[in-house]
Amino acid sequence: QAASDQQQADPAKKTEETKPAEATLLDKILVLSRTGETAIQSLASASHIDREQLDRRMATTPNEMLLGVPGVTVQADARRVSSSINIRGLQDFGRVAVIIDGARQDFQRSDHGTQSTFYVDPELIKSVDVIRGPVANTYGSGAIGGVVFFDTKDAEDFLKPEESWASALTGRYESNGKGWTTSATGAYRFNENWDVLGNIVYRDYDDYKNG
Repeated sequence: QAASDQQQADPAKKTEETKPAEATLLDKILVLSRTGETAIQSLASASHIDREQLDRRMATTPNEMLLGVPGVTVQADARRVSSSINIRGLQDFGRVAVIIDGARQDFQRSDHGTQSTFYVDPELIKSVDVIRGPVANTYGSGAIGGVVFFDTKDAEDFLKPEESWASALTGRYESNGKGWTTSATGAYRFNENWDVLGNIVYRDYDDYKNG
């Protein structure tokens, strides 16, 4: 009878021994990011900037459009006219392919500044896609640094299906390097197959003051 009682007591003892330990609460961990991407997204080889993100940034240069994209920097001249993109340390001489609406930008110049430059007005950009790494086999020879795609706006981005015309006006003011940016856009639809989009941008800036 004693042996039987011991056998009946063993299961309860085993259950008590395997009871999980109490959970330990850790202190809060604060993660800061300049963009809305998660850590996993930031490590990916491709980044996408949609129209909503561009509207919030109100960028005036390609550098401001691509601000915060991992591994990407943009070098611009003092007049904010032309830009050159650097991906993971590779820049100029076709190492980074810049494509605007399917057309590759192959302008090249030889001076003391950037060599492979392009110009695009941020007010006309709908989205930007960045692919980091050697993708030459897909997007042309030499693009060992990566590819940057710019997709521009068209009339359909401003017109609803039942509308024939639309307009938009935006403005921006900077206190350091005092200046204004004003953009006026108009869209008109002639018929189902034809529409037109026009844009006028005015910018006036002073010198940036450090400190």
